[in-house]
Amino acid sequence: MLQSVAAKHAKHDMTNATEADLREYLTVFNETLIDTSRAHLEPEVASQLIHISLLPSLIRAYVSTTHGIAIEWVKTTDTTTIETIRSSKRVEALFFGVSGNSDHMPAGFCFEDSCIHLYHARTDAPLPIRLLGNKSSVRLEWFAHEGGREPRYIRYAEFYSDRTLSRWNREAATIRAKDIVLSALTEVRKAMEAKLSLTNYVNQVKSKTVLLLGDYGREGMVRFDTLKHTLTELGYNPVAVSEVPDFDSSSLSQKVVLLASLSRFVVVDDSTKSGQLTEIEICRRNDFLTVLLRLDNKPSTFMTAGSSVTSKVMLEFPYTMGSIRKDVEVAAAKAEETILALKRSYDELYPWRS
Repeated sequence: MLQSVAAKHAKHDMTNATEADLREYLTVFNETLIDTSRAHLEPEVASQLIHISLLPSLIRAYVSTTHGIAIEWVKTTDTTTIETIRSSKRVEALFFGVSGNSDHMPAGFCFEDSCIHLYHARTDAPLPIRLLGNKSSVRLEWFAHEGGREPRYIRYAEFYSDRTLSRWNREAATIRAKDIVLSALTEVRKAMEAKLSLTNYVNQVKSKTVLLLGDYGREGMVRFDTLKHTLTELGYNPVAVSEVPDFDSSSLSQKVVLLASLSRFVVVDDSTKSGQLTEIEICRRNDFLTVLLRLDNKPSTFMTAGSSVTSKVMLEFPYTMGSIRKDVEVAAAKAEETILALKRSYDELYPWRS
């Protein structure tokens, strides 16, 4: 009897979800999330949950018979509807309408057994993302793909390597919806402990991460540590590439791209020649908002001097060790001003932001 039960569960785990399974999953997920959030969260808090904030939506589910599942929420002003699309293509190619064999196409972002949230990222690679392994999940929020026949702008979508029925059944939908509400309750508790509203907690704490790059030599690290301390004093959360574990399937350059795309802006100590020369080019190529700081106004090389002349998102500032707090504060203020200007431009450009 025990063997038959075990065999039944094993068979269930190996079965892949169908279009009907995914429609049922999404229906149960939406209903459970709405009911549970109403029971445990204040309305203003519940409305900030990403899956609720997007409703009503056209929820489009992509089912690949070879690899992966994707779900996109397209906000509408009408009622919430669910539609499914099935294909033998890998889900990444199916979702982005990539023609031909995508197995060997260059990918903008590549993940293997990783759980990643890309926020305000963009790529012009033929294949925007590639999921490797059986445990990868990727969330795209305000994601732009400009490498296809027509630009594709994603408000919110989720990708999963795992397409087994055990991941996409009614029970799994219920558990995930309740976990989201539990997570929100935890965030509320943290906000209360910090004496902040939930909105302020998100805006003031979570959106303060900056990627700090520079020279990791002996003298460079003295400047690096001083800049890190100064940014912390200014209310930011500076993160170094070396502090984040490597991703199994990603190169160092891909790691920098990923961290930069998740940061409010990038700060580079461009005072001496080091690996930041390559990193600056990565930031320039991807249009990341980047602050170049130079000790005593001396660039590491004339190759990086004048970066701001032809770019709105490359900012250059001098600093001295004696006035570093004031100098970094001026640079950060200009970065924040640029963020607001970019937001206004994108709000006018993308009709769904209104």
